[in-house]
Amino acid sequence: MLRVTGKLHLIWMASLPPKPHKTFTKQRPVPLLRKTLAAPSTKLKMAWKGIWQLKKLVVSYCDWGGSSRGIRAFIESNLPAYKDSNPQLEVITELSRGQHPYLKAFYKNKNERVVCVKNLTSEDVHLHATRLRNALGRKVKKLPTRHVTKHPSVQGTWTTDVRF
Repeated sequence: MLRVTGKLHLIWMASLPPKPHKTFTKQRPVPLLRKTLAAPSTKLKMAWKGIWQLKKLVVSYCDWGGSSRGIRAFIESNLPAYKDSNPQLEVITELSRGQHPYLKAFYKNKNERVVCVKNLTSEDVHLHATRLRNALGRKVKKLPTRHVTKHPSVQGTWTTDVRF
């Protein structure tokens, strides 16, 4: 047990919130966690060791096709602000007539990701561009088992078929 005396102890104890009583009522979820899980925010910055992983974002669209309507609206309204808020990112618009629109991301580890944005709204295109910016660019790796552990059991994995 730690014994602290003096004014510092009194101030420290006064700044602590009161302990809640243990009840079996439903507790509210943390609003910050719910907000970040709902949709990726533009305030979340994803860098690895302080270095942005996304080098270049290519926005390909058609100036005539109906499937490019949302990405054309994104280019007119949201793209200038997106470029200003991400000065480390090279954004290239590419006109390809007769083709469906897509976003292509080039990362520092020489990986590429292509996202089709056919028939999406301007907000959805902005969401996909933000997700590509926030990604680290790693390849998706399939896990071999349902559970992941550093220390697997010596006796084997537990199943419901065990008979005693």
